[in-house]
Amino acid sequence: DIGLTLPNISVREKFPTLFPDSRIDVGTCADAAKKPEEKSTASYDISVATAAAKPVRISTNLTKEVIPILINGRFSDKDGLAGSLNVNEFGFEVFRRKADVKDFNITIDPEEDSPIVDGNLEFKYTDITINLLIRGTIAEPIVTFESNPIRSEREIIAMLLYGQDASSF
Repeated sequence: DIGLTLPNISVREKFPTLFPDSRIDVGTCADAAKKPEEKSTASYDISVATAAAKPVRISTNLTKEVIPILINGRFSDKDGLAGSLNVNEFGFEVFRRKADVKDFNITIDPEEDSPIVDGNLEFKYTDITINLLIRGTIAEPIVTFESNPIRSEREIIAMLLYGQDASSF
């Protein structure tokens, strides 16, 4: 069993970066040119996977529920990093509305420039269900809205932001 607790995150402050930190010096191309490249003789092939019944559980102040994540990855000296992170269903609150992450998957393919994302967030109201779909890559995600019964994107966004149909304004 693996459970991790994230530090408190405030949506009112600058969101923490998820990419390389500018305070970490990784050198420059000029630095690399000065030093001869040392060829590693070590070979490695590391696989990490979680069982479907025992996902990694992430706790954060942003949700009351834990975030269950399945990991299936491989890191090798020949192929680099490949695999997937699959977020299982959990509930949370956004825009003061209850929502469910139905699924959210990130796939890392060494052949692709950016990880591939595929997600579905569901908002249920008494008379309408709204799905916010995220597809594409992390670098260029495509966000679309669907609803049942069918509504225009403008009506869906009004429902998410204000909790009522746009025609009632």
